[in-house]
Amino acid sequence: MVYRCSLGAFALAMFMFGALISGAQAADGAFHFHVRLYAADTDSATDVRGIAVLTGPDLRPMRKKLLADFDRLRPDGVDNLEGLSWGRPLANGHSTLVLVSDDNFSARQTTQVWLFEVLPDPPTPNPTHP
Repeated sequence: MVYRCSLGAFALAMFMFGALISGAQAADGAFHFHVRLYAADTDSATDVRGIAVLTGPDLRPMRKKLLADFDRLRPDGVDNLEGLSWGRPLANGHSTLVLVSDDNFSARQTTQVWLFEVLPDPPTPNPTHP
């Protein structure tokens, strides 16, 4: 049996200057969750607060970048992630991101805690200074 599913956001955390960390997950009907973590940049997106209908060529969507695909990180499965928060900074000054699931009091599920070190973006090369 093949299950079709679409990813839905489960949590957002503010990042820096208009950027967000977004978690998206979907269940395939057999307690197998597919989770992806994205960085989303709202700076170049259209501000839609005063727009009644979102149609037309002038709308610019926000950009997102895949940070982690849990199907690749843990092929045997990740549970239903329900929380996302910034953790304590590491000794090197890097931020940490914590994700958590709970077992819903079910023997078929597990409580999981994921901790990620958030690496800073490498500096952008300046073409005027080699």
